[in-house]
Amino acid sequence: MALFKLGAFAEYLTGKAGNTVFARTKSGTVARDFVIPTNPNTDAQQFVRNNLTDSSTTWRTMSAIRVKAWNQYAKNIKRRSRGGQLRSMNGINAFTALTTKFLQVNPNGVIPMDPPVAPFKGDPISLSATAGVGEIEFTSDGNNSNNVKTEILLQPLASANRKPQKGGYISHGFFKMQAGNPVSVSVPTGHYAAAYRFVNTQTGQDTGMRFLPVLTVAISISTPVKSKKAA
Repeated sequence: MALFKLGAFAEYLTGKAGNTVFARTKSGTVARDFVIPTNPNTDAQQFVRNNLTDSSTTWRTMSAIRVKAWNQYAKNIKRRSRGGQLRSMNGINAFTALTTKFLQVNPNGVIPMDPPVAPFKGDPISLSATAGVGEIEFTSDGNNSNNVKTEILLQPLASANRKPQKGGYISHGFFKMQAGNPVSVSVPTGHYAAAYRFVNTQTGQDTGMRFLPVLTVAISISTPVKSKKAA
């Protein structure tokens, strides 16, 4: 990458020329190589898109009575907007949110057509996390209830002091936690913010994320074994 101080006639040079991209910054105009972005259509993203499509298709086939029930259910769900205001959801958004989570936990499950009849508070248990070599181990102080699983989430960080972003956590699976039976998640070497939440496997309802301290996963170093010479 190169930085240029341009004259008056070329002050607003931007865009792409050949394999070079020009962009304006506070320090001047930057020239860097053009890089073709990688395909964002990963298996995980495609899975989410398919779930959203299934949700939308199911909603369009729903009876008026059920649509009314979902709209009524959504009125009691409040979400804070970017401006800080509390607003109610509408029926289709509530249905889609629960359906996509339900299909995450039950990929081959039948989508629930009726809204939940009770709030979901999760289980009265807590998880702790310990970093190992190439993995993070999660331990629970109790057992998940029937129809409840624990979703484990991780966010890779550039350094141990980097502040995690709320929207940067990635799901690493849903587990039936049991006291005394830790769950290990394999990850590359690095720093990770960890979190977990409880999910109702019948409705798709989940709790808010519960955050754990930042962990540092070490690299595996093996000592080569010297072979003995044959006699």
